[in-house]
Amino acid sequence: LGAKGLENGLALEFDTHQNVRRGDIAQDHSGWFDTDNYSAVSGPLKLGNIEDGEWHNAELTWDAETQTMNYSVDGLQGASLSGNLIDTYFGGSDFVYFGFAGATGGSSNLQQVQALGLQATFEDGSVVSIGESITIEPAGSTDGGEATSNPVNLVNANMGGDVFLNGNATYNEATGIVTLTADAPEQIGSVMAAQRIDLTADFALSFNVFLGTKNAEGADGLVFVLHNDPV
Repeated sequence: LGAKGLENGLALEFDTHQNVRRGDIAQDHSGWFDTDNYSAVSGPLKLGNIEDGEWHNAELTWDAETQTMNYSVDGLQGASLSGNLIDTYFGGSDFVYFGFAGATGGSSNLQQVQALGLQATFEDGSVVSIGESITIEPAGSTDGGEATSNPVNLVNANMGGDVFLNGNATYNEATGIVTLTADAPEQIGSVMAAQRIDLTADFALSFNVFLGTKNAEGADGLVFVLHNDPV
């Protein structure tokens, strides 16, 4: 999904392809994995068909005091991670990069992401609070919606400064949409913040994901990723 092999990383996947060798379930799903060895660190959250041509909302929060990471997708609450995530996944650093990545492999799907809200403290001490407020609600499914008309502008400084568009990723300034992969095979793209966030402070992010229209035959999915890769 564009994140395997990142050192000192933790990824939240939106997986639309069943990798039998990895033990994936057949249904589109979400969950956490360790990017260093591509191993799951939580059970899957069943999402139904998210290759339905609709935008799906995700919200993620990090509580620095309790060291707990929570997320939800379309109102369904996923697995929480808690404990010493900093030593376990981020190489012992309180500061991590964040961004999104996606890949199509041998099949294809249009895969996009659009940020809606961000609250974070960056490594230089600057505090960012833009877009919508973020509160994860208890489980309760909602339908996929439309892309917001007021997206956070990821590329124009709102990820704490410069960002990197990598591989096949492109950006539409008018809509705030980052296209990670075009609807073509062997695509891989990412958008990453150039400045690290401070995990001694709370962090929250709300975003929409679009996974294309090719249910069952499309691939592969996208991830939100936190990492401290030295490269």
